[in-house]
Amino acid sequence: MAGSSDDSRPVHALRLAAGYGAVHAAVDGACIALLAWLDVFSSATTGSLFAGHWPVSTIWTLFVLYNCLAFGLQFSIGAVVDRSGRYHTTTLIGLALVGLAITAFRASPYVAVVLVGVGNAAFHVGAGAIVLRLSPRRAAAAGIFVAPGSIGVALGAWCGKSLPHWQWFFLGALLVSAVAVCWLRTKAALDRRPSPQPISIRRSIVPLAVGALMLSVAIRSTVGLTIVRLHQGSLFILLGLALAGFFGKGIGGLVSDRIGWIKTSVGALLLSAPLLAILVGNVPMAVVGVVLFQMTMPVTLLAIYRVFPEEPGLAFGLPTLALLLGAVPIFICPLAWFSGSVPLLAMIGTSAATLLIGLPPILRREH
Repeated sequence: MAGSSDDSRPVHALRLAAGYGAVHAAVDGACIALLAWLDVFSSATTGSLFAGHWPVSTIWTLFVLYNCLAFGLQFSIGAVVDRSGRYHTTTLIGLALVGLAITAFRASPYVAVVLVGVGNAAFHVGAGAIVLRLSPRRAAAAGIFVAPGSIGVALGAWCGKSLPHWQWFFLGALLVSAVAVCWLRTKAALDRRPSPQPISIRRSIVPLAVGALMLSVAIRSTVGLTIVRLHQGSLFILLGLALAGFFGKGIGGLVSDRIGWIKTSVGALLLSAPLLAILVGNVPMAVVGVVLFQMTMPVTLLAIYRVFPEEPGLAFGLPTLALLLGAVPIFICPLAWFSGSVPLLAMIGTSAATLLIGLPPILRREH
């Protein structure tokens, strides 16, 4: 529960989370650089290696394939790895697969996308589970770990489109990351950290609480992608939104631990609603809105973990599955269905309401 902790070294946990977060940025950057180079984010193939050879449908297939693997596999990989507890090994395997994908992308883009998608999923499960184990009662560490991913995505998109030898840059970054993970393993010492005790929540309440939290995540995914698509024509605005996501996730856990999880997460969502739904065309207001909007993520992640304290891999993978499900409507429906003020207000309000359904049973039982 926010405001209480049995973490013996919270500052130590935050430092380790920052280290894993830096590796997170490198992994996401490498993945998105590969996709950007393959022109996944653009319908135009002019100027790429495969110009004139790939139809837009093929590029779209690769994009969907990557997202299904990277986001859809995490909960299943997590469930398997939880049985062995080899989270550091899974993290290193993820790094290796992403590096292999970068070396294989010229030979077979499909193989490269499969490798990078599975590698991304394995890394997130391994490193994410470690961070959850390091700080099972405070949300700050989870936010600090996840936040750099936004920077990695922005950096990777730019490098893949603009940097001629981007692959060497990211291969070097992944090599350094592997060394860093090996060093962080000795500092984390998970084998000497007991798993947190399960909270005494009735089994009948678990599906309701977890389902409500996942629904909140899915709705936020739909809203977030809608905001990005509304501004996708401007690189500088997208960079600003990426920085906003970084700061929102990074400070969300810190603020939540200090003033309360429900106050922070629900309050931040409600404050973001008019900025994202009514003033989204005003770039500074949209950036502020995204900061508030993303502050909820660490709380949702930690709350689900508190329901499954002995399965951190599964707990980390469930919200990412919700992210994928929330992206589906954006992939298959017209943007106009979601981009109006009324739909955005309704979605953000519903996301806040589902938090009020999912969080109280978990926090009450935790207390």
